[in-house]
Amino acid sequence: MKALSSPTIRHIPLLALDNMDELKRIAEGSEPVSSLAMPVFGEEGLPGRCVFIDIRDKSMSHPYERVSFEPGDKALIDLDAKPSPSDFVLALVPEEQTALFRLYREVGRAEDGSIIIDLVPLNPNFRTIRISSISPGQIIGVCRSIHRVFDLSTPTQRPRLG
Repeated sequence: MKALSSPTIRHIPLLALDNMDELKRIAEGSEPVSSLAMPVFGEEGLPGRCVFIDIRDKSMSHPYERVSFEPGDKALIDLDAKPSPSDFVLALVPEEQTALFRLYREVGRAEDGSIIIDLVPLNPNFRTIRISSISPGQIIGVCRSIHRVFDLSTPTQRPRLG
């Protein structure tokens, strides 16, 4: 009979999108140094270099989309992944004074050959941000999963079954 082994727990740093100094260091290749972390059980499927970000607004929320991000969700960002069109990405946009979590869309090439990127919100009430040689920005990583916590401690009116 095989003995049960204890699960592997990895603590992934949890970053705020307005922590520009930390995000700039990460964009330059440094390891995250956040004091907050989320425990994740098991190593399978976890990228080597990754962070969680805390979704705080409704820019990526849409009732009719298959994938929607709500305030309070935690998005796991792979810091070593290269984005493909339609990926959800974390981007550093100095002009916005914050990092943005958006849908990645390549819209063309600039005269210098660089790719022009639109960072598209799922919620149409938020604006699309363009990254180009004129409006610089940097993709920091690609979202690999969403972690949603439901607070069951507050009683809510639920319909009775049966």
